[in-house]
Amino acid sequence: MESVVINRPIRVLVRVTEDFKEKLHHQATSEISRIESELEQLQFQRKRWMAEVAKKDPKKMEQLRESLDREHNAREQRKMELQRQLRQSESLEAGELVQQGTVDAKVEVSPGDSWEEIINTAIVVEDGKIVEIRHGSNED
Repeated sequence: MESVVINRPIRVLVRVTEDFKEKLHHQATSEISRIESELEQLQFQRKRWMAEVAKKDPKKMEQLRESLDREHNAREQRKMELQRQLRQSESLEAGELVQQGTVDAKVEVSPGDSWEEIINTAIVVEDGKIVEIRHGSNED
Protein backbone atom coordinates (compact mmCIF):
# COMPACT_ATOMS: atom_id res chain seq x y z
CA MET A 1 0.00 0.00 0.00
CA GLU A 2 1.20 3.50 -0.80
CA SER A 3 2.20 5.79 2.08
CA VAL A 4 3.99 9.06 2.70
CA VAL A 5 5.73 10.59 5.71
CA ILE A 6 4.52 14.07 6.68
CA ASN A 7 5.33 16.56 9.42
CA ARG A 8 2.44 17.42 11.68
CA PRO A 9 2.07 19.76 14.61
CA ILE A 10 1.19 18.25 17.96
CA ARG A 11 -0.38 20.56 20.51
CA VAL A 12 1.15 20.52 23.98
CA LEU A 13 -1.47 21.09 26.65
CA VAL A 14 -0.62 21.65 30.29
CA ARG A 15 -3.02 20.77 33.08
CA VAL A 16 -2.98 23.64 35.55
CA THR A 17 -1.74 22.82 39.04
CA GLU A 18 -0.62 25.10 41.84
CA ASP A 19 2.98 24.18 41.03
CA PHE A 20 2.45 25.13 37.38
CA LYS A 21 0.91 28.48 38.38
CA GLU A 22 3.83 29.22 40.72
CA LYS A 23 6.39 28.40 38.01
CA LEU A 24 4.51 30.49 35.45
CA HIS A 25 4.36 33.41 37.88
CA HIS A 26 8.06 33.08 38.74
CA GLN A 27 9.12 32.89 35.08
CA ALA A 28 7.06 35.93 34.12
CA THR A 29 8.18 38.07 37.07
CA SER A 30 11.83 37.08 36.49
CA GLU A 31 11.64 38.02 32.84
CA ILE A 32 9.88 41.30 33.65
CA SER A 33 12.69 42.14 36.10
CA ARG A 34 15.31 41.26 33.49
CA ILE A 35 13.60 43.48 30.91
CA GLU A 36 13.36 46.36 33.41
CA SER A 37 17.11 46.04 34.03
CA GLU A 38 17.75 46.05 30.29
CA LEU A 39 15.61 49.17 29.90
CA GLU A 40 17.59 50.95 32.61
CA GLN A 41 20.88 49.90 31.00
CA LEU A 42 19.62 50.99 27.59
CA GLN A 43 18.66 54.40 28.99
CA PHE A 44 22.11 54.78 30.52
CA GLN A 45 23.83 53.73 27.29
CA ARG A 46 21.56 55.99 25.26
CA LYS A 47 22.82 59.11 27.00
CA ARG A 48 26.44 58.08 26.59
CA TRP A 49 26.11 57.02 22.93
CA MET A 50 24.13 60.13 21.98
CA ALA A 51 26.81 62.36 23.51
CA GLU A 52 29.57 60.46 21.65
CA VAL A 53 27.75 60.58 18.31
CA ALA A 54 26.94 64.26 18.75
CA LYS A 55 30.67 64.98 18.98
CA LYS A 56 31.81 62.68 16.18
CA ASP A 57 29.03 62.68 13.58
CA PRO A 58 25.90 64.73 14.33
CA LYS A 59 24.28 63.47 11.11
CA LYS A 60 23.97 59.99 12.58
CA MET A 61 22.14 61.18 15.70
CA GLU A 62 18.67 60.63 14.25
CA GLN A 63 19.59 57.16 12.99
CA LEU A 64 20.94 56.20 16.42
CA ARG A 65 17.90 57.69 18.16
CA GLU A 66 15.54 55.66 15.94
CA SER A 67 17.51 52.47 16.53
CA LEU A 68 17.53 52.96 20.29
CA ASP A 69 13.80 53.81 20.26
CA ARG A 70 13.07 50.55 18.41
CA GLU A 71 15.07 48.59 20.99
CA HIS A 72 13.29 50.36 23.85
CA ASN A 73 9.83 49.85 22.31
CA ALA A 74 10.45 46.15 21.64
CA ARG A 75 11.36 45.59 25.29
CA GLU A 76 8.38 47.62 26.51
CA GLN A 77 6.07 45.57 24.28
CA ARG A 78 7.49 42.32 25.66
CA LYS A 79 7.13 43.62 29.21
CA MET A 80 3.47 44.53 28.62
CA GLU A 81 2.81 41.10 27.09
CA LEU A 82 4.36 39.40 30.12
CA GLN A 83 2.30 41.54 32.48
CA ARG A 84 -0.85 40.55 30.57
CA GLN A 85 0.15 36.87 30.80
CA LEU A 86 0.78 37.28 34.50
CA ARG A 87 -2.72 38.68 35.04
CA GLN A 88 -4.23 35.85 32.99
CA SER A 89 -2.27 33.19 34.87
CA GLU A 90 -3.73 34.38 38.15
CA SER A 91 -7.23 33.48 36.93
CA LEU A 92 -6.33 29.93 35.86
CA GLU A 93 -8.25 27.19 37.64
CA ALA A 94 -6.68 23.95 38.86
CA GLY A 95 -7.34 21.14 36.38
CA GLU A 96 -7.86 23.52 33.46
CA LEU A 97 -5.92 22.76 30.27
CA VAL A 98 -3.90 25.52 28.61
CA GLN A 99 -1.98 25.27 25.38
CA GLN A 100 1.74 25.60 26.05
CA GLY A 101 2.88 25.38 22.44
CA THR A 102 3.37 22.85 19.69
CA VAL A 103 5.98 20.35 18.65
CA ASP A 104 6.46 18.82 15.23
CA ALA A 105 6.46 15.10 14.61
CA LYS A 106 6.77 12.91 11.56
CA VAL A 107 4.00 10.45 10.84
CA GLU A 108 3.47 7.96 8.06
CA VAL A 109 0.07 8.28 6.44
CA SER A 110 -1.66 5.89 4.07
CA PRO A 111 -4.97 5.84 2.22
CA GLY A 112 -7.71 4.99 4.68
CA ASP A 113 -6.04 6.64 7.70
CA SER A 114 -8.20 8.95 9.80
CA TRP A 115 -7.13 12.52 9.05
CA GLU A 116 -8.78 13.72 12.29
CA GLU A 117 -6.60 11.38 14.35
CA ILE A 118 -3.46 12.40 12.48
CA ILE A 119 -3.86 16.14 12.57
CA ASN A 120 -5.61 16.54 15.95
CA THR A 121 -3.09 14.90 18.24
CA ALA A 122 -2.27 16.50 21.58
CA ILE A 123 0.06 15.71 24.45
CA VAL A 124 -1.22 16.51 27.93
CA VAL A 125 1.44 17.36 30.52
CA GLU A 126 0.94 17.66 34.27
CA ASP A 127 3.74 18.70 36.62
CA GLY A 128 6.36 18.03 33.94
CA LYS A 129 5.15 14.54 33.06
CA ILE A 130 3.17 13.35 30.05
CA VAL A 131 -0.10 12.05 31.43
CA GLU A 132 -2.10 11.58 28.23
CA ILE A 133 -1.81 11.50 24.47
CA ARG A 134 -5.01 12.42 22.67
CA HIS A 135 -5.77 11.39 19.12
CA GLY A 136 -8.49 12.77 16.88
CA SER A 137 -9.94 15.32 19.25
CA ASN A 138 -9.65 19.06 18.90
CA GLU A 139 -11.10 19.57 22.38
CA ASP A 140 -8.95 20.89 25.21
